[in-house]
Amino acid sequence: MVSLLQLSLCLLCLSLHSPLTTSSPYPNSSAQLCHEDERFAMLEFKNNLAINDSGSIARICARIGQVPYVKTASWKATGSDCCQWDGVTCNPLTGHVVGLDLSCGKLQGTIPMNSTLFTLHHLRSLNLAFNDFYPSRISPEFGRFLRLKRLNLSHCFFTGKVPLTIAQLPQLASLDLSQFAEVEFDFVELEIPDFMELEMPDFNVIVRNLTGLRELYVNYVFLNSTASTFSSLTHLSSLMTLSLKDCGIFGPLPVWIWNITREIYLSANWFTGKLPSMVDISKLSQLTLLDLSNNFLDGEVPSWLFSLSSLKVLSLGINQFSGQLTISEDVASSSSLMNRSSLMSLFLSNCNFSGPLPTWIWNITQDISLSNNQFTGKLPSMVDRSKLSQLTSLDLSKNLLDGKVPSWLFSLPSLEELYLANNQFFGQLTVIEDGASNNTTLLKYIDLGGNMIQGSIPNSIFELVSLVVLDLSSNNLSGIIELDMFCKLKNLTHLDLSYNGLSVLTKSSSTISSNVAVCPRLQKLMCSSCNITDFPDFLRAQENLTYLDLSNNKIQGDIPKWAKDIGKDSLSYLNLSSNFLTGRLDLQWTNLQYIDLHSNMFEGPAPIPPPFTCVLLASNNNFAGEIPSAICTLDSLQTLDLSYNSLSGEIPPCFKIVNNLLSVLDLRSNKLHGTLPSIFGEYCSLQTLALNGNQLEGQLPPSLLSCQRLEVLDVGNNNFKGMFPYWLGSLPELKVLILRSNSFHGNVGTSKGKYLFSKLQIFDISNNSFNSTLPSSFLRCFKAMMNSVTLNVKGHDLKFVRILTIITTIDVSNNKLKGEIPEVIGDLVSLRWLNLSQNNFSGCIPPSLASLSVLESLDLSSNKLVGQIPEELAKLTSLEVFNVSQNRLVGPIPQGQQFATFENNSYLGNPKLCGKPLSKKCGDDEASSQPPPRMVQDGSDSEYKGTFGWTIVGIGYGCGTTIGLVAGYYIVICFKNLSNWLSVLDLRSNKLHGTLPSSFGKSSSLRTLVFNGNQLGGQLSPSLLSCQGLEALDVGNNNFNGTSKGKHLFSKLRIFDISNNSFNGTLPSSFLQCFKALKNSTENRGKLQYLGESFYEYSIMLKVKGLNLKFVRILTVITTIDVLNNKLKGEIPEVIGDLVSPRWLNLAHNNFIGHIPPSLASLSELESLDLSSNKLVGQIPEELASLKSLEFFNVSQNRLVGPILQGQQFATFENNLYLRNLGLCGNPLSKKCGCDGIVFFF
Repeated sequence: MVSLLQLSLCLLCLSLHSPLTTSSPYPNSSAQLCHEDERFAMLEFKNNLAINDSGSIARICARIGQVPYVKTASWKATGSDCCQWDGVTCNPLTGHVVGLDLSCGKLQGTIPMNSTLFTLHHLRSLNLAFNDFYPSRISPEFGRFLRLKRLNLSHCFFTGKVPLTIAQLPQLASLDLSQFAEVEFDFVELEIPDFMELEMPDFNVIVRNLTGLRELYVNYVFLNSTASTFSSLTHLSSLMTLSLKDCGIFGPLPVWIWNITREIYLSANWFTGKLPSMVDISKLSQLTLLDLSNNFLDGEVPSWLFSLSSLKVLSLGINQFSGQLTISEDVASSSSLMNRSSLMSLFLSNCNFSGPLPTWIWNITQDISLSNNQFTGKLPSMVDRSKLSQLTSLDLSKNLLDGKVPSWLFSLPSLEELYLANNQFFGQLTVIEDGASNNTTLLKYIDLGGNMIQGSIPNSIFELVSLVVLDLSSNNLSGIIELDMFCKLKNLTHLDLSYNGLSVLTKSSSTISSNVAVCPRLQKLMCSSCNITDFPDFLRAQENLTYLDLSNNKIQGDIPKWAKDIGKDSLSYLNLSSNFLTGRLDLQWTNLQYIDLHSNMFEGPAPIPPPFTCVLLASNNNFAGEIPSAICTLDSLQTLDLSYNSLSGEIPPCFKIVNNLLSVLDLRSNKLHGTLPSIFGEYCSLQTLALNGNQLEGQLPPSLLSCQRLEVLDVGNNNFKGMFPYWLGSLPELKVLILRSNSFHGNVGTSKGKYLFSKLQIFDISNNSFNSTLPSSFLRCFKAMMNSVTLNVKGHDLKFVRILTIITTIDVSNNKLKGEIPEVIGDLVSLRWLNLSQNNFSGCIPPSLASLSVLESLDLSSNKLVGQIPEELAKLTSLEVFNVSQNRLVGPIPQGQQFATFENNSYLGNPKLCGKPLSKKCGDDEASSQPPPRMVQDGSDSEYKGTFGWTIVGIGYGCGTTIGLVAGYYIVICFKNLSNWLSVLDLRSNKLHGTLPSSFGKSSSLRTLVFNGNQLGGQLSPSLLSCQGLEALDVGNNNFNGTSKGKHLFSKLRIFDISNNSFNGTLPSSFLQCFKALKNSTENRGKLQYLGESFYEYSIMLKVKGLNLKFVRILTVITTIDVLNNKLKGEIPEVIGDLVSPRWLNLAHNNFIGHIPPSLASLSELESLDLSSNKLVGQIPEELASLKSLEFFNVSQNRLVGPILQGQQFATFENNLYLRNLGLCGNPLSKKCGCDGIVFFF
């Protein structure tokens, strides 16, 4: 819409400010031919220039209404009068050349100081605009045209400073020195060098002498000064038009601008302050255009602006105004917009206006843009269409409007653009009323995405034959639609039906489908989550497609052979992820840049991307064989994800060729072997290197030090060897270091030098053979762990977007480390998980551990620790896992707080410990009667299965054992004979489909049921939902649907994950009240136990804080409700606040409406709250500031307003957690609350 605004203003400018025409203003006369010296001068000027037919500038000329052609082609050396040449105007009485217009003449070259152009002394008008004179400077010789009245040197690629000699043109009335700006002309092919910039440091000196100036255009010329320094403009009493767009002017808006009488263009500067509450309106009686857009103005918009009787264009968009858009009574009673229609274009987008949508906007006659505000209310059901007969563009997107979309919008005779996206419109869509005809509509662009429109797509929409763009995405549309129906829209280039409840048929029996060649030539087709089952035949004739998204559907089988012709030379974006595609893959599209194939069933060798590929995401498939060396030739590759496949062989050494741009390389969970080649060159741009779960060996190459941007290094679960790579500490951005389960040995750290690792937040060297002490000097380097700050890890969004303080971790377990645990470890105050188990640490437990106030898991088991458990540890109120078993500890166990929740097995193997929960009372010398611990030998590792293990699957690091069942494609009928002893059933990440049998509810002992990541569908069996013993239910990432009906128990359920399905309906209060176990507060936490030691080897997958976390031991810490990415609607029930023990609550990506319930503040233990991508309104409840354990809070992409909460945990949340709530203000947003805020929009 910005480019539309600027183009509209540009066209209006041209209509009001036309250059001198090329035909003579005088009567035709053959009495006087042009002078021979001037004829020679023009021919010489022509001969010194070339013709540029590249087309880039020519297309810009066409966009502003000029016809580009070679005007000098008619300039002949003999046989013609130069006064008849194109672009030349002569005085018929004297024969002198007085006008030269070569604008858009396709000229290229330089204009030296000795150019014969400067000998045309009689010129009164000179227009060289829109040619290419780079790298010329504006010559001082232009000051020789003493008779010149109009000089236009705009958009000519001039560089350097504007010469002072321009001030020597005393008769100059119009001066245009404007330069190119990409934002205005939206061009790509025109390459403007970064160093090319026209400057005008002597602005005042030049302008002061041009006292006759009536028009001054200096757009996109760098002035870099405060508005107050342009004092010379106050002396230009004749100035009617001033245009200083994007000149780097800053400071308060100067009062002298209100002396300009016709047109004021001051957009895209740094003006601050308020518009004056009063002005002398008589001086502005002829003002036709006012453009102050894209500045930092605040306060209210004064009413007098709407009383200017001649004003045709008002553009104030992208500022930080406040309040409602109202008109005072005196203005309303005088001229007012209520009764007149002189204002043709109103651009007030991104202005922070609120309140009801003003009714007077329907008197605007041409363009209305009020997007990105907080206007409320409904659109009128009826209007005076005669007043809107010339309306061409209406943009009300990104507001809080509701109600039905009125049908009269689709029948306005001149309307071409209709943007209503991201509001709260609901009800069925009526495009044409019954019996009406819409043959005269000119509608080209319709965007209704991001609303709550229901019902089916009306057939009448196919009568809008001029449509170019149709976006109906992210609504509640339902029913069946044949894709071939869109063949009726012959001009359609952009179609988006994604994220509805539609079932899009791709093979139709209609007559339309008999000839796909008649379908429109689309450029973009987006049908994500449209229940598509086949590759659309509709695509057969789509030769011009540039963007194709068919992700999250049910497409099965091979990609058809004819698909290679879809946008063969034009397709740049392809997303086929999360389908059931099979077969070998041949990417024959030559221009692809973004390729997403993840989560399919492709097989054969890994795909070879086209040469311009920037992103290739192909994880979770069945690709096998070696990594193609052809990938090394991809000069533009930035992200490569081939994780979770069956690739073998070695990492190609030729990767060094591509790694100058490569930022993410993810090869986790394959079968790669050999060494890690030295592929990291001098200009390495890697930010994430993930190799976990392969068979790589050898030592880490020192060339990794070339990757100075590296943030994540994960080489866990391989066969790497060597000493601790302390030299990695010099990587300044390293945040995650995972070396676990390799063959590293020797000392941790080194005495040779200084340790760094200043930004490290996850340090995992577990399951190696390190045998030194844990030096205090080494731990002191972990500066990032000494501050509770949020950490960004840049990677592609499919795997890991953020690593938060909740997983700030040190894991050195299962090594041979010795010595005492350093006291300095207590300085790492942001630690959440600390695992020092299965080593040879001796001495006492340091009391300084009590300083780790957010610690949730502390495992010191299987060491040689002595002494008592420090009483100070009772202060760790967040502690959920505490294990000191298999040591030599003595004395009483601390009581109270979290220590009241730990079980016997946390203390086993310490015969001299006493006190609860042990049966041995303090003062009793008899040995405890506890049974010996169960030990399990697993290869070279000895692991005590009673301990807590964790796996962060998002980037593949962690420990623990996952044992699952291997199943076929169906859940076989034998489950009807489930025996009463079955307590855990885990069938995750298979290819099961069909429905769940009802027999699950008959298993009285079933406590954990996991079907995550299959292809199951239908409704959940009522018998399953009544399974009284169920404690963990995870059916996420399937195709289940339906609503919540009937009576449910869930009395013991603590993990409820139905994310990424198609459940719909509301979230009933009665349903939530069944979650009895989630109502246990901290006081009753002792009654909540682990799910049992027999469950330790099973895991549960949860998406928490942007990461997939796989917990091997299901703890009370993960009391969880996750309904992410369904189609749930209605308000969030207040009763959810009764579930006081949930730690993680995820309601994101649904259709919840209404306000955020203040009762959420009762969830005192809540650590993660995700309400993003809903349609919530109102303010963030102040009560939520009391959630002191909250580590993650996401309300982005809603319709919230008002101030963001401050203090406590809210001081730690970042901007992106509030995005697309244009009514929010306050830290961490740059948008301040109140009238003096400044918001930066670029």
